[in-house]
This record gives sequence, C-alpha cells and structure tokens, in this order.
Amino acid sequence: MTLPPVRTSSPAPSGRPTDRGAGEVATVLVVRMVVALIGAAASVIGAVLLFRHSVRPQQWGPYLGDAPVTIQRISTPWLVGATGLLLLAGLLVTAVAADLVRWRRLRRRDRGSARMAAARTPAAAPEPE
Repeated sequence: MTLPPVRTSSPAPSGRPTDRGAGEVATVLVVRMVVALIGAAASVIGAVLLFRHSVRPQQWGPYLGDAPVTIQRISTPWLVGATGLLLLAGLLVTAVAADLVRWRRLRRRDRGSARMAAARTPAAAPEPE
C-alpha cells in the first residue's frame, strides 16, 4: 500500500507555494523551549535536594572537654548526582537559548518575506472616469 505524497504548502494566488510549515516549526520551537525550561527548573530543584541530602551533620561524643563534637559527613554518590543534575540543567538552558535564537530568526524571516510580498504586489490603480 502506497500513501499519497503529503503537501506541506498550498499554492498561493501567484502560483508559488506558501511556507505554511514555518508557523508549525515556530510552534514546535516554543513547545521545546517550555519543556526544556520546566526540565531545567526540575533539575535545579532535584540538585538542591540531593545536595542537602549529601551533607549531614553528625554528633560525636566529647573527646577532651564537655561539649560534643559536630562534624559534617559528605556522601559522595549524592553529591555526584547533584552535580549531574546541575550539568543537565545547564544543557537544557543552552538548548532553550539555541531554540530562542532559531525562533527569533524564523520570525524575523517571516516578517521580512511578508514585507517583500506586500511590496511586490502593485497597488490598485484608480479607474478612469
């Protein structure tokens, strides 16, 4: 079974195809940016939680005096996990920045092509009486 070819653009009155796919690409970029920002925020929150879990104070009995000694215990696997989540958050923020640049360039190109198309169409001339 063969499927018919999919047309991604429809012909304009001038006979040239319009770039309908650009709007869809812009929408996909916005969705990707939102998802990446949510992922980056979740990664930062997870990194903070993992870091707080990795550093624990522990009380030891007194050695020489009457006061107990408090030491900081650091769990390396939790700290490595927090570092990995921060790295992931940085990569997601970089992806958001790249998609933002792509989205702005796409919008600028669409505005420029709309202006050029408007300049190419001749203005309606007044009819002689």
